[in-house]
Amino acid sequence: MPLDGRVTIAQVSGGTYRIDGLGDFTGADGLYELTVDAAGVTDRLDNAGHGSQTVSWAKAAAVPSVFAIHGVSAARRNTPVEAVDVEFSQPINGARSRAAGPDPDPQRRCQPDRSARAGVTCVQTGPTSYRVSSLADVTLAEGDYHLTVSARA
Repeated sequence: MPLDGRVTIAQVSGGTYRIDGLGDFTGADGLYELTVDAAGVTDRLDNAGHGSQTVSWAKAAAVPSVFAIHGVSAARRNTPVEAVDVEFSQPINGARSRAAGPDPDPQRRCQPDRSARAGVTCVQTGPTSYRVSSLADVTLAEGDYHLTVSARA
């Protein structure tokens, strides 16, 4: 969504600037992403800027969102991942990680997707946190791994 004149940019100091007026664009619950692109920007000596930076966030006042995932210290590693901790923005009604459809057993929560190997466990560790563990055997082989966490009902 393009921004308009309600958004202002002001220099704080040196190369630091503040962007104000985003509230009208980010008031509703949802996923947001702001990208600042230096292309087309020049300094006082007419040197062109280069590069861009993006920040993403979720606003979830009325509904839960995934707040953080901890336990993987680097995008590239040479050791398996044993466990990851998932934090939600607010307490949820149990965690369920199934490929599709409702959970047929409401007492069973935080279950690994059926595509995961046997032995992977998921345990609630606090009001807003869960630990997915026993991942070492699943992440032992070299490759790209993806963990998907959804805060949808």
